[in-house]
Amino acid sequence: TSTCLLPSTQINHSSMSEFRSQEMAAVQLFIQHDSAKETLVEIGELGCVQFKDLNEDKTAFQRTYANEVRKCDEMEKSLRFLQDQVKKIGVQSHGIQGSGNSINLSDLAVKLEDTEKELQQLNASNEGLERSHAEFTEHKHVLERCSQFLVREQRPRLGGNSSSVEMENVRLMEEGGSSQRLGYIAGCIQSDKMDTFSRVLFRATRGNMYLRSEALSNVIVDPKSMEKIHKTVFVCFYSGERAMQKIKKIADSFGAMRYDVPESMNEHDQLVSDLDKELTDLDQVIERTHDRRHMMLGTISLSLDGWAAMVLKEKAVYAAMNMFSVDASAKCLVAEAWVPKCDLERVEGALRRGAHVAGTGVGSVMNVIASRDTPPTYFKTNKFTQGFQAIVDSYGMAKYQEYNPAVFTVVTFPFLFGVMFGDAGHGTIMTAVAVYMIMKEQKLARKKLNEMVETVFKGRYLILLMGIFAFYTGCIYNETFAIPMKAAPSQWEHPPANSTQKQLVENVVYPFGVDPGWAHTMNKLNFFNSLKMKMSIILGVTQMSAGVFCKFFNSIFFKDMLELKFVFIPEIIFLNSLFGYLCILIFTKWGTNFNERFVLNNDVVLSIPSSDWVDGQAVWKGSVNGVERTITEDNAFYKPEVMDVKMFNPGSCKDAITGCSLWKQKPPSLLDTLIQMFMSVGTVLPENRLFEGQGAVQVFLLLVAFACVPVLLLAKPMILKKQHENKMSYATMDDDQDEDAAPGKAGHGDEPFEFGEIMVHQIIHTIEYVLGAISNTASYLRLWALSLAHAQLSEVFWEQVVVGIGLDMFNASPVMMVVTVTVWACLTFAVLMLMESLSAFLHALRLHWVEFQGKFYSGTGVKFMPFNFKQEIIED
Repeated sequence: TSTCLLPSTQINHSSMSEFRSQEMAAVQLFIQHDSAKETLVEIGELGCVQFKDLNEDKTAFQRTYANEVRKCDEMEKSLRFLQDQVKKIGVQSHGIQGSGNSINLSDLAVKLEDTEKELQQLNASNEGLERSHAEFTEHKHVLERCSQFLVREQRPRLGGNSSSVEMENVRLMEEGGSSQRLGYIAGCIQSDKMDTFSRVLFRATRGNMYLRSEALSNVIVDPKSMEKIHKTVFVCFYSGERAMQKIKKIADSFGAMRYDVPESMNEHDQLVSDLDKELTDLDQVIERTHDRRHMMLGTISLSLDGWAAMVLKEKAVYAAMNMFSVDASAKCLVAEAWVPKCDLERVEGALRRGAHVAGTGVGSVMNVIASRDTPPTYFKTNKFTQGFQAIVDSYGMAKYQEYNPAVFTVVTFPFLFGVMFGDAGHGTIMTAVAVYMIMKEQKLARKKLNEMVETVFKGRYLILLMGIFAFYTGCIYNETFAIPMKAAPSQWEHPPANSTQKQLVENVVYPFGVDPGWAHTMNKLNFFNSLKMKMSIILGVTQMSAGVFCKFFNSIFFKDMLELKFVFIPEIIFLNSLFGYLCILIFTKWGTNFNERFVLNNDVVLSIPSSDWVDGQAVWKGSVNGVERTITEDNAFYKPEVMDVKMFNPGSCKDAITGCSLWKQKPPSLLDTLIQMFMSVGTVLPENRLFEGQGAVQVFLLLVAFACVPVLLLAKPMILKKQHENKMSYATMDDDQDEDAAPGKAGHGDEPFEFGEIMVHQIIHTIEYVLGAISNTASYLRLWALSLAHAQLSEVFWEQVVVGIGLDMFNASPVMMVVTVTVWACLTFAVLMLMESLSAFLHALRLHWVEFQGKFYSGTGVKFMPFNFKQEIIED
């Protein structure tokens, strides 16, 4: 029986498994030789054990089961040959369920070898028969065409582009005046080579030859290449042995086939008759050969996939056994592996089943051992979460037990995509496509899809959430194919006939999203620019802060107090002292009613409720440096000098009422405020002031931010250096007390401490973080840019195509409306649904990889690669 020495109390079924990788256990297995294969088969079916290679110093040929692996490779080669043959005849395989599990592996090897040899013989025989058939067919064509050239009673003309030269008797005169019977060579050549062939013959024989040719009307199979091509029959008449040799060499060099053509009509007819008989016999033999080959491959196809799975499993088993060490004394194999702690009981059961199947009296033993190696990283996923986990893993595999960003990515990735792709109509289409794939997922999973469609299918749940969030943000933007929807009364009423400005309706607030009253206004773009840009900053700072807080969770989990105190704390304070403060300014600006905000004497910012106004103008009553004043609002637009602090200030107001000023504060530019925070430390102009004491607060935040930089840069390396020096001093004291201590043991085998390397690493990290806090915040403005571009493109397509052409230009003609709506739908699908969605996806990917994961994620882990039959078969 198998035993597991791990106490049950040590098995930790963590409820936080989604946030951190599975806890791994290092185990040592003692497997008997007699039950090794059966045990590994059971473990392979589980798919939760990753074996260590204990024979790294050996090559593949030096390992114990190298011969068995080579035999499996040969069987795979035979299977690939058979699969190619089955595909050529168009027979569909019957899947793994049609496997030949009843056959022994050694018998399968013999069967595959015999089948491959027989098929190769059939293929070779069939190829020879097909070549002979093509050659006889071509010979027959040559005989039929040459008969008219050689019969004297006929007067043939040169075919093709040749001149119309006739001949009655094929004779040439020798120099002595005597005549000689001409010889001839007949054959067949590719039609595109005929012109070159005739010119070369003419030059080689100096015109002492006569060439007749005729192109075949149909393509025929070439006996050499076995391809269907256009060919031409030729007969070349010559005089003399030397001319004959030249013509033969030239014909061979052009790839022409030469054939015997008898002069006698009787012999000619007899040869044609013999060729017909040969062709008839060849047709019958080829047909029988094809039937035999199809029958054999059809039978094989029933079990081919099953045989392939069987060989793959066998090869995987022997490949795993090659990683084990052999204990000759105990006659067993010793293996080391990583197993998730939650699966130890399952592995123990697999060891028992393997011993039972093998029928051995002695079972395998599993011991949990201590290991200094870093365990692999393993996240349990399902069909919903595997797409999000793949996004994170593409950046880099998480370190063992490191915080898993995929938990955030499930929500933040589709949400940021939706911010950039926000449109209720486009989100609905995307959601509908994802729902269709989910409903048909079992059917689609069985089909062989092309690479692009398969990628989309694997991310169907990701696309579902992307579509839902795009619909949600589209409702917030109040855009459905760039058309605003009025679901409730608007707080903006239509302007009177003599006005171009909409009026605000009292006590009316649009319940959800952007008020549709902003549609078709001149300042709509300015409004959405301001809204989306500020929203992008808030989302960016929030996500980056969440990334820094993930570092906090990692520090707590790994009990790294140095990282917590001197890295996390300075980073989170630095980020929020600058950009967290910017977010507070944004919310403060959004919550301020600037219609009631005024600047008094270019010194104090105060609020004057509209109930205290007189005749539509704000009036302030109070004391200015001990002098009671009643000051009426000035129009700073027509009288800009009231904003001059030298002319209008508390002192001038005390001296005379004409030196007082009260003007309405405009919403300040936060970008200018942030720039002046660095350029004019402690000074905030009244027109940019959002709250009292803003200058002092900004000075404090700047000092805190600047103080975080040296802490982040120096604290951790210096403390590590101090700890190392203390450790070395204690080690020296121990060595002095031990007179018999062996030399070279100082340091107790720890890794050498390199202060310079640590310092350089911390310098790089500090510079990267400080500069990255600025650049990464600016990087989130892509949310604003892509959202604005998507909305504008959608609006342009609708307004210019449907409204501009269909409605205005053709007065809503039904035919043109159908045409314009079709064009608009095609543009929407091609540009917005495909190109824009891919662009938004890539930008969301960048924000998660760089701006979010870069704050805490190391990505230096090793992926858990278990011994898994299912994965082996899928990859093959």
